[in-house]
Amino acid sequence: MKLKTNLMLILSMLALLIGSFSGCANTPITEESVLEVPANPEVNDSDHADIILISYPAIPAIEVCIPVMKEAFQRTDIQVEFQSYPVERSLQIANYGKTHGELSRIKGIDKNYENLIQIPVANNFVRLFPITLDADIQITSIEDLKLYHIGSVRGTKLVENAAADLNIEWANDNESLFSLMDNGRIDIVLSTDLVFHEMKQSSSLDYSEDIRLAGDYLLEAELYPYIHKDYPELIENLTKVLKEMEAEGRIEELLKDEKEKMFNK
Repeated sequence: MKLKTNLMLILSMLALLIGSFSGCANTPITEESVLEVPANPEVNDSDHADIILISYPAIPAIEVCIPVMKEAFQRTDIQVEFQSYPVERSLQIANYGKTHGELSRIKGIDKNYENLIQIPVANNFVRLFPITLDADIQITSIEDLKLYHIGSVRGTKLVENAAADLNIEWANDNESLFSLMDNGRIDIVLSTDLVFHEMKQSSSLDYSEDIRLAGDYLLEAELYPYIHKDYPELIENLTKVLKEMEAEGRIEELLKDEKEKMFNK
């Protein structure tokens, strides 16, 4: 009888434990809850106190300038880590101070993300091309885009700024974006030549051979690093180093080398 009672007690405790885990699994994860958590808890440890965290969206046009910023931080004797997030979330995380800054964005985003300070030296540039699966579409200007359904990755500020009169559908990433085009929901993707190359060479897309440029680039902009306003000394040091690298032609050299590597993958 005692054995039976103990067994029932053990089974009851197990049921309570399983129930508690199930409750945790069903708790919804919201943007607010993500932003309440440090991007990397290790930076609170004494062994990691000197690491600078820079967020960025994991898209080729932004990743291409990681070598530029790696060298800039090396020249200032600062250890840096780069952490990737979705395009819009990356900006939010940097603005909330969960990282020290944002890798590379167009000029003027500090108007909406007021905690970020733009370093006044471009570390990258981007050009957006019309990409399509339709062999009959030819685009020569932004005006031409008004005749079609356009798609872009959510958080692409250069497109957002030009999107007032365009019929645009947003996607969270390039795979979803090109899937929309393959399914006929959009006619044209606005993206970079690096993305065009990546998707054209993709072995996972059965329509990759049909991906083509519908014209020359339509939008272009220089991109700049942004640092959270709480780090004025870091802003000063990076500005000094990047100005030196710009004068040496080093930024242009590193961008060219990295872009060639991406094209040759």
